[in-house]
Amino acid sequence: MTKAIRHLVQAGLLVTALGVGGMTAVWASSSDHEQARQAMQADEIQPLAEILQKVSSEVHGRILEVELERKRNRWIYEFKTIEENGMVRETKVDAKTGEVLHSEYDDH
Repeated sequence: MTKAIRHLVQAGLLVTALGVGGMTAVWASSSDHEQARQAMQADEIQPLAEILQKVSSEVHGRILEVELERKRNRWIYEFKTIEENGMVRETKVDAKTGEVLHSEYDDH
């Protein structure tokens, strides 16, 4: 299994699941897509739409990017959002439980 899965891979799935216009999705390799699919089938992660319902009170603004990564034997959804004040926030969420693990403004 690769160290990280970058950018959830099916833009159509993301837009459908999120109902968010203007969201950016970048195509990843087919092996990344396969690993994400296997993780979902093994109940190691929840679908993105379900995670968003759980964290909607803590993930604010317009979603710019979503990444799914495997770190320290844990799947993490990483959301980059732009808030009304123009600041970009990065929020890391446990992909299995929906628990918000960390949130901070991106200084880049």
